[in-house]
Amino acid sequence: MNTTEQRLTEALKAAGGTLGPQDVPDLVLPARRRSAPMMLAAAAATLAVIAGGTLLAFGRESVPVLGSAGGDVRVSVFLCTKTSSNPACDKKDATQEEKDEIKKYLMRVPGVRKMEYVSKSEAYLRFRKDMEGEKGFLESSAKSGDIPDSFQLTMVSKVAANRVLEGNLGRPGVDQIVMGRS
Repeated sequence: MNTTEQRLTEALKAAGGTLGPQDVPDLVLPARRRSAPMMLAAAAATLAVIAGGTLLAFGRESVPVLGSAGGDVRVSVFLCTKTSSNPACDKKDATQEEKDEIKKYLMRVPGVRKMEYVSKSEAYLRFRKDMEGEKGFLESSAKSGDIPDSFQLTMVSKVAANRVLEGNLGRPGVDQIVMGRS
């Protein structure tokens, strides 16, 4: 240690010896203000991460695509088939008992404006009609029985549609639930 360092060390010891805990004021930090734009940006980033995680976990078809505006909301509750990729379906068609339970639940949900059961055969006929002009695609794509039967609902609001989603996710016999604006 050189002479300058020795003198500083001695001066620090002398000063430290004269101070007591009562001489040192409590540490007071200024309150941290959070601006509204910063909070909104953080909330938007959080929602983006949640939506991305949901998309990765469940696939595009099962992610609600609704905004916050009012208006009718279409909900399609697709039932399990032998060709379903959902592991919960166990490569089996939904049983009549499962269909009855799903229908019973849907009839009790408030906010159902319209409900229609679409059988596999009806769904296949609608698919063929929609794809009439696409001969090559039609021949190489779905066969009778590949397109699941479903409950097609028109809900009065997003809140009502979310009740359908929450009440049927994981329900036996349900493969996917798709939501969108009418």
